[in-house]
Amino acid sequence: MKQVLDASALLAFWLDEPGGEVVETAMVDGVAISTVNLGEALARLVRDRPDIADKLAGAVKPEASPAWLTSLGTGEGLMLPGSVTVEPFTLADAVNVAVLVPPTRTAGLSFGDRACLALGLRLGWPVLTADRSWARLDVGATGVEVRMLRHDPG
Repeated sequence: MKQVLDASALLAFWLDEPGGEVVETAMVDGVAISTVNLGEALARLVRDRPDIADKLAGAVKPEASPAWLTSLGTGEGLMLPGSVTVEPFTLADAVNVAVLVPPTRTAGLSFGDRACLALGLRLGWPVLTADRSWARLDVGATGVEVRMLRHDPG
């Protein structure tokens, strides 16, 4: 089954964190990520590895496809396999980000988090995340199934 990745899921894959193997397995069936969440993941990488910023600067042309990430020469980890579809943030997504404020308020979700859920709504796919606060979301209230990469022991 195809799934939507949030920034934390892509980072788990890129940084070889716990749950990264779940993302890698999901990629076999095909996954999507919003341009909003891809931007979040890249920003986090640049925060932790400023050298990546130099490689990203000027690397994207208007006609670029997600494959450009594989050619940045940033070393192990930073790649976006062909099974990852990068979806634009649409007008429907913008409306759903707003509609999702009430059912996600108590979990403290950010704009980017809601953008990920909005993509899940649009595509009708479950969302894969490493963010534990999402476990408190009510599928009935959001309309999106949330799958956790990591489960607390016990």
